[in-house]
Amino acid sequence: MVPENPSNAVTALRCPASNAKAIIERAKTGYGMWLCPNGGALCDEVFRIGHIGAITEEDNDRLIDCLTSLSAEGLF
Repeated sequence: MVPENPSNAVTALRCPASNAKAIIERAKTGYGMWLCPNGGALCDEVFRIGHIGAITEEDNDRLIDCLTSLSAEGLF
């Protein structure tokens, strides 16, 4: 995770393979999940997951399933 003092509204995750854009696109097209891109120098290495609003346990389960599947596909 980045940064050392994370926000209460989003979680930033670093992608060791520098493929954050691929993860964001695959989550959207394959799982209907909208992850947030990072800008600037870390745009290929970092994406963010928002957790503000009326998020349910089912939403969290879908996110975990999505990220687990993307990991199994070798995206991170």
